[in-house]
Amino acid sequence: MAKNADLLSANIVDFNPDLTHIPIARIYGMVQTQALVVSMKEIYGWLLIVALTSLLVILVNASSG
Repeated sequence: MAKNADLLSANIVDFNPDLTHIPIARIYGMVQTQALVVSMKEIYGWLLIVALTSLLVILVNASSG
């Protein structure tokens, strides 16, 4: 999650005029929320890959036996 937070906060700079009226705590919270969502997507992606691989192994074993 720290890697994702670093990547997401890379575009937030002090001279961004769109962020001047937003408190820093709120910006930090939004970045952390987005980092959590990205991390969860990564975990679900890996779980999907494992599930599909397991299904393929089961199907190959069932068809050969």
